Amino acid sequence: KAALSNTRIKVKLAFDFATTDRLSNFLIQRKGKVLHYSGHGHPDYLAIENGWGKMHRLAVDDLKQWIREGGNNLLLVFVSACHSRAAGDAFIEAGVKHVVCCQRNDQLIRNDA
Repeated sequence: KAALSNTRIKVKLAFDFATTDRLSNFLIQRKGKVLHYSGHGHPDYLAIENGWGKMHRLAVDDLKQWIREGGNNLLLVFVSACHSRAAGDAFIEAGVKHVVCCQRNDQLIRNDA
């Protein structure tokens, strides 16, 4: 934070639970340039909350569609999840230029997640 205060760059940070509503609203509003997802992953989906504390399996194909419809202004996405390669590829295929994810669909070591 201190490093950014000496620049002319304005950065707004938000930390919240990943829910279907929050993620879709973030993408639709098209205000964010960077997205960092930290949670559980599967080769076929990211595990986000449904708004009632239960898991929603956000399928990789659905994620790609969500990004195309509202979030194609993202410049950087960091997917910190096991098996995040497919989700990372979905962001890339939807037009995000810079994505950090697992190189393969591997499980992350617990301390690294």
